[in-house]
Amino acid sequence: MTANDLARLGAALSALGQSMTVTVARDGRLLVNGAPVLESIETANGIVHVLDGILIPAAE
Repeated sequence: MTANDLARLGAALSALGQSMTVTVARDGRLLVNGAPVLESIETANGIVHVLDGILIPAAE
């Protein structure tokens, strides 16, 4: 899923199945749970979105 697709959806699921909030900052940067997306790298089986932060799973 591209960064533009994520921005339109406003949410995504992590590999653990937890919901992540996707927003666009005032300066146009894409944020995932508040962490800016630095780069999106297309690979053979998907797209890797490099974040400037660490996503920590919610406590159960």
